[in-house]
Amino acid sequence: MSVKLDANGDPCICTICKCGNHKCEHVDQGLRMGGGVEGTTEYNAQYPQKGAERARQVRRGDNLVQDGDFNGLSTHNADYVKKKGDRAALVRAQDNLANTGDFNGLSTHNADYVKKQGSRAAAIRPEQHVVQSGEFDGITTNKADFRRKQAERQGQVRMQDNLANTGDFNGISTHNADYVRKQGERQSQVRMQDNLANT
Repeated sequence: MSVKLDANGDPCICTICKCGNHKCEHVDQGLRMGGGVEGTTEYNAQYPQKGAERARQVRRGDNLVQDGDFNGLSTHNADYVKKKGDRAALVRAQDNLANTGDFNGLSTHNADYVKKQGSRAAAIRPEQHVVQSGEFDGITTNKADFRRKQAERQGQVRMQDNLANTGDFNGISTHNADYVRKQGERQSQVRMQDNLANT
């Protein structure tokens, strides 16, 4: 395989590179167009480039700008004038109910609710006059009213069957009369004559 050399006599990059991303001038020479490239196309002829200037920003002049300090009286200041108020002095009323010295009289509370000392009630133990000595052989009210009774268990009652049939039954029951067994013959196979047969 011949190695292509560039103008300086060094090996060309297209013969050394294996990735395929490096290209030289002698590659794809057959795809070049002869005679140059015409810059004016049909698209450029129909849509020529037009240049537009950017709109300038317009700042309106402020006619409310005031120079210097404002020493006049505005409507807000005229309606809401700051006023200085004095703090109200603290008034302490004289206490004419103050008692001096000890109180030795009897108040309404003490007169109605005089403390009384009550004695503790003594425990009263009644004498037991129901104590019985010896055994009790009588009949109590509980035993007299609720005496034990022995009841026998009820025996099983079997009713006699008066519908029992003895011997064979040779009659026709309703079931047999309505649903009599019938023997059906198998339908014979019918073969149609072939009228298309060639004679």
